[in-house]
Amino acid sequence: ESWLIISDGLLGRLMRCMFQGRHFLQLDAELLRDGEQISDAIRNGVWTYNSVARPLTMSEMVVMFGYVYRQSRPCRLASEMGINTKTVNTFLYTGMAKNGLYGVSVRRLVGA
Repeated sequence: ESWLIISDGLLGRLMRCMFQGRHFLQLDAELLRDGEQISDAIRNGVWTYNSVARPLTMSEMVVMFGYVYRQSRPCRLASEMGINTKTVNTFLYTGMAKNGLYGVSVRRLVGA
């Protein structure tokens, strides 16, 4: 399965972390002019795939995105997802660990 990611520069690092271990093409929204440019990038772009990295589970992706982009607290994410707050924290830490970022705050993924 392949993913096309269009994000601004601010969220670029978060998106790379979320999709590491998957087959994806990342484009900077601020540099795109039209749909034809997107089509060209899909056909001719450099698709990223790291077969060594462990991809994040969908739950880890949802939690990391909600925590960083939406700035939702773990207790709110837990309530929305119908899981325990400790499980949300586990998803955050395992997501970071899968990216080789042990002991680093998840919030550093934006703007770093």
